Amino acid sequence: MSWANGSEPIGRGDVLVVDEAGMIGTWQMDRVAAKMREIGAKLVLVGDPEQLQPIEARTLFRGLVADHPAARLTEIHRQREDWQRTASRDLAEGRMAEAESAYADHGALRPAATRDEAIEALAETYAMDAAANGADKSRLAFTHRRRDVHALNQAIRETLRPADQPREEVPLHTETGPRAFDAGDRLVFGRNDRELGVKNGMLGDVVAVSHEEMTVALDGDAPRQVTFDPRSYRHFDHGYTVTIHKSQGATVDQAYVLASGSMDHQLTYVAMTRHRDALTVFTSDADRPRWAQSQPEPSRARARARDGPAMG
Repeated sequence: MSWANGSEPIGRGDVLVVDEAGMIGTWQMDRVAAKMREIGAKLVLVGDPEQLQPIEARTLFRGLVADHPAARLTEIHRQREDWQRTASRDLAEGRMAEAESAYADHGALRPAATRDEAIEALAETYAMDAAANGADKSRLAFTHRRRDVHALNQAIRETLRPADQPREEVPLHTETGPRAFDAGDRLVFGRNDRELGVKNGMLGDVVAVSHEEMTVALDGDAPRQVTFDPRSYRHFDHGYTVTIHKSQGATVDQAYVLASGSMDHQLTYVAMTRHRDALTVFTSDADRPRWAQSQPEPSRARARARDGPAMG
């Protein structure tokens, strides 16, 4: 956009680092690379070819990594438990059954008969964690489809609210439809805004809300509040749940995933690797992803118990 508007933010000898490069399509990557060659600057691409793929045609980053030397990160830091790190590596390398088995062994796969039952179970688990740990731990739910995001947001919000607490909700019109907000609600921003200092995917807690003004305390190590007019900036929603696409790059202590039949390997890999401490996956019989259609294979832990310790 800067180049199109006549601005030249990058000069000869500069280094441009592009994160999440696996999500960039062929034509966009070609335009950026050609411009960098013209300027005489260096282009560094950082990404994971097994995570979410470009909307545009072709998976160029995957081809670049396969055909040219690349520096690779091999040690997993996000998950704190060794077995979870192993499961994340299994997910990255396409061994879905092994990863599923590991989480099943630790009680982290929660089957339900229907989608509504799975949503209710996720909301209750989220609320129990919030009651036990409060702000000491971060938590977020993930799912693929927007309709599931809305259903989960409403279910979690209702489950968190004490039955005897009076409602002081303010109805607002957002880009995703009519929403009601109250102080204490979680909120996610849906579009970058330089004046506000917010980016798409940023999360926070609503401090105060009216029809003319909303104040949000942003998540992060450095406390910061933003105030805006919800009549003019309408790109926000409840922030208890986000789509898996919006979650790529996010890290939370506790993650909850509502799985669906629309989730492929890449979506599952991203959704099941956002957590530091704990992950719980909720499925329903009527809408299972392909990797959850059958019972998990015996896990490494069960295999070792049966066959004895591994050598090496």
